[in-house]
Amino acid sequence: MQDEQNTLHAAFTAHQRGDYALAEEQYKAILEINKQSIAALTNYGVLLAQLKRSAKARAHFEAALKITPNDVGLLNNLGRLTLDQGDIEAAEKLFRKAFARNKTDVTTLGHIGLIKSCLSDLADAEKWYRRALEIDESADWVSYNLSVNLLAQGRFDEGWPLHEARFSKRWDARPVNAPELPFPPWRGENLVGKSILVIGEQGLGDEIQTVRYAASLAAAGASKVTWACKPTLVSLFASIGEVDFLPLSPGMSVNRHDYWVLSMSLPYRFHTAVSTIPETVNPYLRAPTIRTGVIPQSDTLLKIGLVWKGSKQLKNDINRSASLVDFKLLLELSSIKAVHFFSLQKGEGESDAREADGRGELVDLSGELHDFANTAALINQLDLIITVDTAVAHLAGALGKPVWIMLPHFGTDWRWMTKSETSALYPSARLFRQPRPGRDWSSVIAQMRRELISRPGA
Repeated sequence: MQDEQNTLHAAFTAHQRGDYALAEEQYKAILEINKQSIAALTNYGVLLAQLKRSAKARAHFEAALKITPNDVGLLNNLGRLTLDQGDIEAAEKLFRKAFARNKTDVTTLGHIGLIKSCLSDLADAEKWYRRALEIDESADWVSYNLSVNLLAQGRFDEGWPLHEARFSKRWDARPVNAPELPFPPWRGENLVGKSILVIGEQGLGDEIQTVRYAASLAAAGASKVTWACKPTLVSLFASIGEVDFLPLSPGMSVNRHDYWVLSMSLPYRFHTAVSTIPETVNPYLRAPTIRTGVIPQSDTLLKIGLVWKGSKQLKNDINRSASLVDFKLLLELSSIKAVHFFSLQKGEGESDAREADGRGELVDLSGELHDFANTAALINQLDLIITVDTAVAHLAGALGKPVWIMLPHFGTDWRWMTKSETSALYPSARLFRQPRPGRDWSSVIAQMRRELISRPGA
């Protein structure tokens, strides 16, 4: 028994420091001796879930639940895994079962709130989040989820302060790490004559969305604005004046500034409301004038760019991404209307684009998409962009290009708000929402097809 406890401790320690291979080896060793070790089954299940080996993780959680069917922690773990796999109904049942056994468990309360929020039942979700925070106000992951809920409702004054929880050091799984710099963070102090370093964060779309605040910082009187962004964005952002853009990299060296700020904190520090989203320049990004013979110059042909997949790194990608097969009804239009389709797909989905190009269904532009400046130049040569919720949606909106954005019913990102067909962030955007939960894009595609068919000149 003592040997099992020692091995379990060693496995957990290895797990915590990120030595997953050693942790797995030791969890297996315990289970070979004791197949009913709840601790080994549970922690090995957590490890397997982290490694995206969902089927095996589920098997370990379920094996543990057979031994202790009322264990709230296990029900929560299996519920989270089930939610990540996209089975919303089953996940909610597991969390409800956990809630029936413990009505004050913050993990349970927060996840029921998350499910309600992802189903766009924002009022009910808010109640669950606030109930969890009444029990533990230090639960920063709940504060962050509540902030997203409030922002989706347009309650920016309440949501932005809570959004700062995303980089709280009390939250081990925080999505953002604040930098360790020898100068202070900017909390809204007067910037006249001061220098400020902006650090881009999270996804490419987040950075494209927030770079509009570069003009706001300059207008606030900052003597120097330096913006560290993802390398693929530097050449695109270079069109913005009065700002120095640097490629962001781990451990990069930067000169001392008076302040630093994370890019997604800028809406908070500028007291942004829905009605005051900066539109000093609209569009606020400009594309380089790069021409390619791949896209014909024609006044009679409707040229449409397509993106159907995002990065699998996003937790809700299983719901927000589509497949090229889903676009079949649109692609058929090229044979009956003056419509031509072009793929702006990069990474996941490129092989599908190449195959479709070989069949003459669209033109694959992936070989031209070297960075976001190239992508912007190609977008400028198209008439319309149709995309799922990816960075290309933000890029097209920032360029002022007409863009139709396909939104999932489950887990719609907060920035697209609820119900509206238009976007406060991007006046050129049109939002097409799934009418019900599930990964069925047929009704969205059918609506877009009808509108393209009735479009004058198409």
